[in-house]
Amino acid sequence: MPTCGDADAVARALTCRNSTSAAHIKLISSLVIFATSIAGISFPVILAKSFAGKPAYDRATLVIKCYAAGVILSTSLVHVLPDAFDALGDCVVATRHPWKDFPFAGLVTLIGALLALLVDLAANSSHAEAGFSFKTTAYMCFMFSVTTPVGIILGMIIFSLTGYDDSSANALISEGLLGSLSSGILIYMALVDLISADFFHNKLMSSETKMKKGCYIALVLGSASMSILALWA
Repeated sequence: MPTCGDADAVARALTCRNSTSAAHIKLISSLVIFATSIAGISFPVILAKSFAGKPAYDRATLVIKCYAAGVILSTSLVHVLPDAFDALGDCVVATRHPWKDFPFAGLVTLIGALLALLVDLAANSSHAEAGFSFKTTAYMCFMFSVTTPVGIILGMIIFSLTGYDDSSANALISEGLLGSLSSGILIYMALVDLISADFFHNKLMSSETKMKKGCYIALVLGSASMSILALWA
């Protein structure tokens, strides 16, 4: 059973972050995420208006989707889920009931996957299919792009106003549970909504062997590229 001894306390102190530097990095990352999200979501929407339905466009879109699926899967399994296990396995948390009695990170990951399935089923039953006006499309693109930066800024404001200690037991529990939930959702999205749908239910994939090989390579490259980043982040 893990305990928080002097060695653990020293190790935790050495890994503490500089709050001022962290705040500056968060602000910069918010702007970068917003800009890249706008570009990333707008570019395919604009291209779709001109090239949708053309074979070259459909093939390129499929390869990109497979690469993205690899990135998402790797993000969940290599980045998010290990951090969640680490948070709930921290000695501040793991010595308490009920956290030391059950692998909650795995359980909440399962719940996240099941919730994603439930949302998928509800969306499919309402018929996940309609054309949108330009204003609606622009609004959806904007909301997609702004959600993460706003979340970061709100978190910074809450942290500043409450003096929230991100190394406390409650903070670690919240981080572990939310990370596990996110991981489950990402795993479901990657395996079911992207990989399964594209590799087993896409006409281009089933009719062209080269396309299937190319998409699989794109999937592996996406997974590898995101996994390599775990060396630094």
